[in-house]
Amino acid sequence: MEANFHYVRQLQLHHVVWGDAAHLIGWVLIQGHVQSLLKRGVSEAEMGLDVLRAEARRVLGDTPRPWYWSADVKIGVAAP
Repeated sequence: MEANFHYVRQLQLHHVVWGDAAHLIGWVLIQGHVQSLLKRGVSEAEMGLDVLRAEARRVLGDTPRPWYWSADVKIGVAAP
């Protein structure tokens, strides 16, 4: 990346959200690839979402707890 840009920096972003089992399932259901499969007629059971729901309830339950998200971001400013 440094060869194509005048200025390059890599940052790490961190974010905390609170979630429970329902929050996790909701997040999975809005993912594009999951939506694409559902629109093609693949059932939630065929994708294993019923198993995920059961495990999420067992492990996470209904009590919100903190989830820690991190992302690496590269920023480049084009050379003049």
